[in-house]
Amino acid sequence: MTDEFPDVCIEYFNDTCISYGLSNYSKCNDLSVGLTLLSDEKILHNNYLNNAIDVLIVFFVTSTSLLFSILIVSICVYEKMINQFVENYNAHREYYEYDTYFFEYLDEFNELNNVKLDDIYLNSLQYKYIKQKTPKGDVLMNYNHSNSSFDYYCKKSNSIDFLYLDVVSRIYVVNYNCKNVYVDNYDNFELIKTYYANLTSAISSFDELKEKNIFYNKINKKNHTKQSIDYVSNKYKYRGTFEDFNTYCKNNDYKIDTQNLLENDIFVLEKSTTMEIITEKKDETLDSNNITFKTFKNRLAVSSQK
Repeated sequence: MTDEFPDVCIEYFNDTCISYGLSNYSKCNDLSVGLTLLSDEKILHNNYLNNAIDVLIVFFVTSTSLLFSILIVSICVYEKMINQFVENYNAHREYYEYDTYFFEYLDEFNELNNVKLDDIYLNSLQYKYIKQKTPKGDVLMNYNHSNSSFDYYCKKSNSIDFLYLDVVSRIYVVNYNCKNVYVDNYDNFELIKTYYANLTSAISSFDELKEKNIFYNKINKKNHTKQSIDYVSNKYKYRGTFEDFNTYCKNNDYKIDTQNLLENDIFVLEKSTTMEIITEKKDETLDSNNITFKTFKNRLAVSSQK
């Protein structure tokens, strides 16, 4: 009996158990249970490590694949698109860039009522000016009813583009409530669009008639007259520099100097002759009151003789 027990212990403990004899059987059994629990925990620990390693491998493979995909798309597709856009942008820069000044007073103009004006008010517009600071330089502008034009002063005749003058004139009509003297370019755009729509329709009808008519000849093509576009735009006339405007005001007794104007200002030319006459009379009155003691003494002597 004692000879068989050590063999049983050795079988349970994988050749690590020591023969204790029959009296130590319970201790040996507890030890076997503990070793079994340790073995189960080791198996769980190994499974956890294996699962964690598998997750890391999947994450690494996925992230690496995604990173390489992004790099391939960036280099082969996105970078090519950027280079193409930069090339087109540099070749046609004027189509992509715009000046926010072109939107000045646009909402105010659209909300302004188109009021019919009489000749008296239209003629008075030649004395009503605005000063505007544009990205191309400062501009003075008024409306000349006799020429149906917006007259303007600036540094040089070619320093202000038509588009900027168009914005200044729009600001002018908003400030002086004279919308009907201004030609909106949007109306011209609609006119051109309608013209080309009618032209396309006419060409289609002409080609259809050509196909159906067996007696068509080239003479009929000569009878096809072209339509004209009644394009109307604002008229602008250069009047000179700011110095020329100051000279004009000085020669016509207008007390206006461009140096005293604000950056964006509105003003009306008024004659100053009446004010000068009043000032001269006041000066004469002051001179008559400011006399010397000798003059006063002589006046007393003359009055006593009388």
